[in-house]
Amino acid sequence: MFNTLKYATMMEEVGFSRAEAETSVKIWVEIMEDNLASKQDIQELKQDMLDLAAATKQDLKDHAATTKQDISDLRTELQQEIHDLATVMNENFLKLGKEIQACELRLTVRMSAVAVAIIGILTAIQKLV
Repeated sequence: MFNTLKYATMMEEVGFSRAEAETSVKIWVEIMEDNLASKQDIQELKQDMLDLAAATKQDLKDHAATTKQDISDLRTELQQEIHDLATVMNENFLKLGKEIQACELRLTVRMSAVAVAIIGILTAIQKLV
């Protein structure tokens, strides 16, 4: 706290008039009130900063919880998509296996027909010879 009476008295002791001392005191008080922070100002600022820090901490916790839930939801969605894709792939592999079996059967039938034809040709050639 600025002791205005003491300051004015000191000025008077060194030769300032009462009016000069009071004017000087008024100027200094005005400068201090307009430009310097009081202990109360600093305490209020400190409390505001503590409140802001607490609010920020809570916001971060809330955001972390939301982000964690979002990641969990995304993981569940991806697992379902992978499961669905695996199901489709298994179905396609089964279809492909059946198509390969059908091709094998057709080839077997064709090869049998070719074998019968070759036997017939060889038999005809033997009869001619």
